[in-house]
Amino acid sequence: MTQYATIEDMELAFGAAFVLKLSDRDNTRVRNDAALNSVLTKATSLANSYVDKKYAVPLSNPPDFLVSAVIDVATYMQSRDRSTGTAEMRQRYEDALKLFQQVARGEVTLAGNEPASNPDTGMPGASGSNDVYVISRERFFNRKTEII
Repeated sequence: MTQYATIEDMELAFGAAFVLKLSDRDNTRVRNDAALNSVLTKATSLANSYVDKKYAVPLSNPPDFLVSAVIDVATYMQSRDRSTGTAEMRQRYEDALKLFQQVARGEVTLAGNEPASNPDTGMPGASGSNDVYVISRERFFNRKTEII
C-alpha cells in the first residue's frame, strides 16, 4: 500500500530524537522502522477511508497538508498506549480527522488528484457523494402525446 508520509517526513515534523523515542518500545536506542511504517500505513488507510468519497485512492499527488495530517494520526496512534502521548498530540489527531471529514464532504479539495468514479456508472462521483446522475432510455411520452 502506498503511504502518504514517510519516516523522514515524521523526523522533519517532530525531530529524529522524538521519532526514535516514539518507536523504541524496547529501549534499544534504535529506531524501529517496521513499527513506524506499520503505523504510517494504518494512518494512510484511515485517510483513504475518508478521501475515497471524493477522490480515487491512492492519491497520486497528496498535498502537504494531507501528509501532515497523516503524520499527526500516525504519531497519535503510535503513542496513545505509551506515556509519550500528550494533549497536543490528541488535539492534532482530532484536527486531522476533521480535515479528513472535510475532504469527504467536499469542503476541502485536493487539487491535482483524480476524482473518484462511481463503480456502477463509471462517472464522476463515488458512492456516498452528493452527485446525482440519471441514466435512462429515451422518453416515449411527453406533454403533447395524446392518449386514446
